[in-house]
Amino acid sequence: LASLTKVFTALAMMQMAEERKLDIDEPLARYLPEFSIRSRFPDTGPVTLHHILSHHSGMPSGYMRGQFRMQPMTQAEILAGLKDQCLTAPPGEVYTRSDLAYGLLGCVIERVAECDIETYLRKTLLDPLGMRSTVFVVRDELRPAMARAFDFETGEPRMQYPTRVPASEGLWSSVDDLAQYVCMLFAEGGVDGKVLLKPETVASTLRPHNEGLPCDNGYRIGLDWNLSWPGLEYLGRVAWQDGFRNGYRSLIALSVDHKVGIIILTNCGGSKTTRRIGCNALKMTVALKTGIREPAGPQPKGPKSVPARYLDKLPGYYSSPVGYTQVERVGDSLRAHAFGYVADLLPLDEHGRFAFQYRLGGLIPIPLPFLKDYSIQFYEAADQLFMMFYDGPLPHIGQRTAPTPIPAPWLARLGLYEVTNRGDDLEYIETAELGQEGAFLTIAIKISLIDDRTPSALVVPISDNDAYVAGIGPSQGDRVYVTEVDGETRLHYAGYRFRPVVAPGDSQLIHSQCSL
Repeated sequence: LASLTKVFTALAMMQMAEERKLDIDEPLARYLPEFSIRSRFPDTGPVTLHHILSHHSGMPSGYMRGQFRMQPMTQAEILAGLKDQCLTAPPGEVYTRSDLAYGLLGCVIERVAECDIETYLRKTLLDPLGMRSTVFVVRDELRPAMARAFDFETGEPRMQYPTRVPASEGLWSSVDDLAQYVCMLFAEGGVDGKVLLKPETVASTLRPHNEGLPCDNGYRIGLDWNLSWPGLEYLGRVAWQDGFRNGYRSLIALSVDHKVGIIILTNCGGSKTTRRIGCNALKMTVALKTGIREPAGPQPKGPKSVPARYLDKLPGYYSSPVGYTQVERVGDSLRAHAFGYVADLLPLDEHGRFAFQYRLGGLIPIPLPFLKDYSIQFYEAADQLFMMFYDGPLPHIGQRTAPTPIPAPWLARLGLYEVTNRGDDLEYIETAELGQEGAFLTIAIKISLIDDRTPSALVVPISDNDAYVAGIGPSQGDRVYVTEVDGETRLHYAGYRFRPVVAPGDSQLIHSQCSL
């Protein structure tokens, strides 16, 4: 199920709150005293369970160490690794998903319940619902029914490795089992005439928990449900969550008011395909049940040209989950450079939302059908300019970043670095590269499981040895810092420690000029 696991973890935690076994508004450290993390944000409160449940904890989402290994990290290893990391945003301020943070909720459940999370879920939720095929560890009797995962591009079987955070992405299940879960939600916690959960407990997971937060730009989050899906507003309340891991994809999409649920599990496919199928299936099923159909008529057309107020306001460099985006003015139009691509920004409305028109080689405009799944919206919040990038219905928040003077010690460290503390991790993270793009310091991580394109993130130095990745959204704000070991530089990022590829004194460090 991958990230779809989170809806079970959230409901289990709310069940504990219902029974007064814990208080979700209390700090995480009350239940995990060994938890600590740095913060560069003065006058902010501690990370609470509620912050994590609603994806507003500010916990790092780019901490990658231990994510790909055959023997999962222990709770102690994860908590020890976080001590040198830094909050990426003030708790309670901005929507930032963190698998690692949600995994810590599993640690809390185990501490409070005094048993492992599967035992607790089995007793309180899974067995009462008859979900016998829903497990964290696949038993021998279930293996014959288990679908094998395949790579979407090559068709080759995907290697399987355990998760480091079972409460975040560790469940396996079936469509029949998940249907029992959805029926319980629609019955407001009832199962076979009995009350498993109070109606208000179930309702609390399906209501917005981030209203009034300007940085979220109106996108609504429940516990752990996404409550916004552009284009499905006519259905009333909608809740959905999906997941992808090791070649498997999962999705549950709910029309809460009409009590219609769509469940999709696949062992080969992309998230955009799964979401597209889920969206269309939800529309058709609601129409069959209620007669309510998607409003007909022509779609509203955007302005023919970029509104004048945006031409000088929007250009600049923006952080994002996939590296940085540069927006520039070209005459009376706007153009974006990101991840090695160049695209014109075509206005969709008068409120800062744009579609993409790809330019081959940065010159020739070419229509690409898959780009219709993407859009971008610029908005102001907390006296800053943000960029909300939509991957279908899911938003990713970025932030405009101003250049910061680069101290000389950082400039002297530009070059290629290799991992020194891989341990039991697979060779997923290959190298790190410190570079410079104009007035910005950048860092790029080569990831073996993606492709040859290595996105660069903007880095903001705050001292000669400490810095952070620009922005406060997903995969942003993570700490980048340097130590010295026997006179040799060690670069620290994403939980990994790196050393220069070329040893000092042998030759000049390889320098690179990262550009889009």
